[in-house]
Amino acid sequence: MEQNSFDLAKCTRCMICRELCPAGIIMKNEETGFPCVPDRLAVQCIRCGHCEAACPDNAVTINHPSLQDAPDLPTEYKIAPEQLAAYCLRRRSVRRYRQNPVDRPILNNLFDIVRYAPSAVNRQSVKWIVVHTTSKVQELSNAAMAWIDEADRQKSLLAERLHFGLLLESWRKGRDPIFRNAPHLAIACVQSADRMAAGDAGIALSHLELAAPVFGLGACWAGYFTLAVSASPSLKAMIELPPDHAAIGTMMLGYPAVRYYRIPKRNPAAITWK
Repeated sequence: MEQNSFDLAKCTRCMICRELCPAGIIMKNEETGFPCVPDRLAVQCIRCGHCEAACPDNAVTINHPSLQDAPDLPTEYKIAPEQLAAYCLRRRSVRRYRQNPVDRPILNNLFDIVRYAPSAVNRQSVKWIVVHTTSKVQELSNAAMAWIDEADRQKSLLAERLHFGLLLESWRKGRDPIFRNAPHLAIACVQSADRMAAGDAGIALSHLELAAPVFGLGACWAGYFTLAVSASPSLKAMIELPPDHAAIGTMMLGYPAVRYYRIPKRNPAAITWK
């Protein structure tokens, strides 16, 4: 199937599509003046959609069986800097959650936003494992703590540096230092051999955390669990991680149990101007 379709009845030959194509595969037909993609270059299309999105005449279409239609949005929108600042500065890493579960349709809507996070060469390489069953989350927490307990018994350098003893003390008191009793998890996974995909996963996780409050949700990075998964074959099996994949990051998700009233202090931005 041809990936780039040009509606010549609509096209005004402005060539904006050619100017914006990151792969540089859109050419100008010297006879007609219309844009085109030569057959020899079509395979290089990364399906980023810049040509489709920027065409003022809606004359370009990207076709591929893997692509879903995008939602209809207003063509003009603007968020004032102070609005964006207020939203971002109020973002908090939530570590106390209500136990009522989040309905799957809400999470589906959340991930429908997150799938637009940028990725290297638009590969969209991140796969998600979403643990929606709260009892399964608790099983994973216990398994992670078992790995931490064993690492602490062996007195590994990692256990010392990351204060595994304090985690175990908290756990034995009935607390959950791994997931903070969050009802749900989202684990971002990529192919282990893909050296650029880890960055894609970090970007996607950041989008997930930033988008969650729109749905009334809180989120927090579960770094101890991600560390445990990277070292524990049993945890990999529990989340059914494919053998050729790695879990890059884990996000707790749920409804916050507390409300935040103020913005905490932070260090100044560390910037070196050149």
